[in-house]
Amino acid sequence: MGDKLILFKIQGKNFAIDVKNVKKVIKDKKGKLNIENVEGSPPYIIGVAEIEISQSQKELITFVDFNKTIDIGKLDENSEAEKKNREEEIEMGREIEMGKEIEMGKEIEMGKERKRDFEEVEETKKKKHEKRLYMILSLPDKKYIGMLIDEVIGIKEIDETNADIYPPPAIRGVKEIFKNIIILREDESKVFVIRPEKIADSINME
Repeated sequence: MGDKLILFKIQGKNFAIDVKNVKKVIKDKKGKLNIENVEGSPPYIIGVAEIEISQSQKELITFVDFNKTIDIGKLDENSEAEKKNREEEIEMGREIEMGKEIEMGKEIEMGKERKRDFEEVEETKKKKHEKRLYMILSLPDKKYIGMLIDEVIGIKEIDETNADIYPPPAIRGVKEIFKNIIILREDESKVFVIRPEKIADSINME
């Protein structure tokens, strides 16, 4: 069996987290969660709020803007490991058609991808004022953190039969947060798989 992941979007890019680490997803319409700002906190800290984890349990949770935590724009930089793996696949004949596309139409495809990303980001901006969506993540030691997301795509079981799996992006200050990168074979979309506990580490959450 593969990993069962929940897929979602932030700033037009695809991310995923193991469903075991997702406690719930909450829509915050017109600020009803009453998230309070924390004076002197860094830009990626949205604030804190008391959230009902279960019928008999409430927790004071820190909410973060993941985009500001790592600068999502950096993920456009291809890691050397990812490039190497793609080259090996082409050379071994595993992805002949992909190789042809890379060799003959790389710039065209990149242009299309950038256009799609731009359109998705613009659409996200329009929706931002309507509601905010937060994913409540469970961490070790029974701790929780809330992460601002744009849209839930769905739940998918991932393994080597339906996706190509690559190492995380080799970008300083970023690679530690990700478990790996997956390319879904059904539509060749790239998904960054997040390690929730490393988000907490990156913001020095105690």
